[in-house]
Amino acid sequence: MSQQQGALVGRAADSRRIVVGIALGGLVAAALIGIIYVFVGDGEAIVVRAVLTVLLLTGFAAAALMEANLADRRPSWYVLVSMKGWALILLVGMLKIWAPYAFDLWDLAAARMLQFLLVVLIVRLAILHAWLSLRAHSRRPTPFTTIVVWLTAGLVTALAILLLIPLILTQLNYPDIYWRMIVAIAIVAAVGTAIVPLVRALTAPPRTAPPYTAPLHASQPYAPQAHPARPGPYAPQPPAPPQPPAPPQAAASPHPPTAAVSHVNAAPTPPLPPRPPLP
Repeated sequence: MSQQQGALVGRAADSRRIVVGIALGGLVAAALIGIIYVFVGDGEAIVVRAVLTVLLLTGFAAAALMEANLADRRPSWYVLVSMKGWALILLVGMLKIWAPYAFDLWDLAAARMLQFLLVVLIVRLAILHAWLSLRAHSRRPTPFTTIVVWLTAGLVTALAILLLIPLILTQLNYPDIYWRMIVAIAIVAAVGTAIVPLVRALTAPPRTAPPYTAPLHASQPYAPQAHPARPGPYAPQPPAPPQPPAPPQAAASPHPPTAAVSHVNAAPTPPLPPRPPLP
């Protein structure tokens, strides 16, 4: 095994260890949250909450297993950030399941489920945005695009955090300037996301078509080649002289020839003598 292959195998092993470590830490933290709320909470609908907890832990374990299987195909930073995102989703889910209910329409069970789905969507989209931006930037990096990519990644991270806080801490009141800041950061992040592909398109070298080359049969006329004489009986023979045409023959009779029988002046056959009568 070459040195490069050994480095790849070592990096994959390190990524798997990171995934397993974060997964174990997330499971332990989720278990502690559930145990604390079991003894401290109101205990309402505890069976339903236990079932939801089992489903949440199963989904987190499946996500960790998927990340571990794909760790050798992805960068190390993406594996680390992705597993931290799954751990955050797990902790938020445990809070949504076990936190006591308040007398508020937004804090009902259906509303908590919607909030949890929005948390999952925001976290995964932020990580996917960072991965796609850095991957597109690595193909043709420039100093300007490097600054823009990292600034955009920071703005997207800040935007995700600002969106997650109201979804997790629903009991707080947020001023109007808070939402205005979210809209402004979203606009700047969208502009930074669009700048990188536009700069790549402007600075890319022009594509030149390859020169046209005529096919071989069109550029070189066909010339018959003389084949060498083959020795032996296969050697070419001179053409034979023309033969005179054969004389015409009488048409053959369809019936075989028979001896001619003449009926002219034929002697009559004598009559037979009478037969004597019987006694």
